[in-house]
Amino acid sequence: MAEFAKPAQVLLGGIPVLKAESSEMSCKSNDSPVYTLEDGLAGFSDGAHEFTLSIKQAVPQSGFVIDWFVLMMNHTTVRPTFKIAGRAYEFEGRVMDARTGSKVNDPTMVDVSFTGRITGVLADA
Repeated sequence: MAEFAKPAQVLLGGIPVLKAESSEMSCKSNDSPVYTLEDGLAGFSDGAHEFTLSIKQAVPQSGFVIDWFVLMMNHTTVRPTFKIAGRAYEFEGRVMDARTGSKVNDPTMVDVSFTGRITGVLADA
């Protein structure tokens, strides 16, 4: 039987972010196309990479595992790690969006979005 990658894991301060229902990493190159009258699309201008981590986390009855709202309101720079498929991506940035809510027959969840820059990539993590 084939082996497949384990679920992704997010760490904050080296500690796993628990009770996550889902986590996702995305990257924008922010490169810009360069157009000229002579060549049309002549090339590209390099942009600054922008990484986003998104986490959907269940809220235990005892309260938030991590109070993302306090981190965001205090403009705290955080250094999360996203582990997936044998790689650990290390970041530095800020919590840019956090929302929570409750509805019938569903657990209370918090959705968090982090934006930052990459500071390292480790293999065999």
